[in-house]
Amino acid sequence: MSKDWNEEELAAASEAMKAAGHLGYEEFCEELEKNGLAEKDIVKDAISKIADELKHFKGGNKEKAVSTFVASTLTHFCEQDERYAKAVLFTTRTLSECCAEIMKGCGNAISDIDVYRAAVKHYFPNSEVHMTMSIEINGDEPTNEELTRKADVKPVDSTPKKKKEKAEGEKVEKSSPVAYPVPDPEPEPKSEPEIMQLTLF
Repeated sequence: MSKDWNEEELAAASEAMKAAGHLGYEEFCEELEKNGLAEKDIVKDAISKIADELKHFKGGNKEKAVSTFVASTLTHFCEQDERYAKAVLFTTRTLSECCAEIMKGCGNAISDIDVYRAAVKHYFPNSEVHMTMSIEINGDEPTNEELTRKADVKPVDSTPKKKKEKAEGEKVEKSSPVAYPVPDPEPEPKSEPEIMQLTLF
């Protein structure tokens, strides 16, 4: 593990583990030598850590949606490689933080492989996930009836509809002019009666 972590990172992780009530890195190595802890014990502790963090998981709806699958996959990877189990065991970040990092900026969708790749690199940056798929034929070939069966669900046609063009020679109806109401003429202002002043001499 010291090949993947520098001394400063190991020291920081060791102090964090001590603060959380666990053995520090040095103490853990001493226990390995003294008690002869087997590889399966490291894997077991890493898996236990994942399970405990899943039990106390914190996050939003998107993070919770992937948390169970991420925990299950990380458990599987710990069983695959003891070096990965060590990284999970000594990483101070939690499963909740792992899922938050995965879902950050993903929008409304993310593929399974991208989730698992981000989860693996969260604990062990120098790692990669490869996914393979295979088909298993477990029955007879499809019958002619099955091959010619109509689809149960029709696809939605999202193509914008074009306006119906007039056939050649077809009369085009002219639209009637729109009649707008004519406002009533404003009444002429009443003229004031002309006043004449008569002067008597």
